[in-house]
Amino acid sequence: MFAYVDSTLRGTGEALELDATEKFYVVVWSGLLAMFIMTCVSLCIMTHQRLVEQEHEEARIVLHTPFYGMDGEMRRPIRRHPWHEIDDDDDMV
Repeated sequence: MFAYVDSTLRGTGEALELDATEKFYVVVWSGLLAMFIMTCVSLCIMTHQRLVEQEHEEARIVLHTPFYGMDGEMRRPIRRHPWHEIDDDDDMV
């Protein structure tokens, strides 16, 4: 196999024929490489799907449960006073 690649790259034009063993190795190694690439791609896809599902679950928790923060801890509601309850008499002279 290496002699074939070497002669082709040098431009001699004499392409050597691969024997049965070299053809077998080419088929096996290319198949293993293809399986490795497909495994990596499928792992990336599954990881991405899990991250998206986790993100959606966190968003659902935040939207449907009041007073929860992004970390899931309970937050106290902010108490907003109406204007008529605020005592501004202390500031008057």
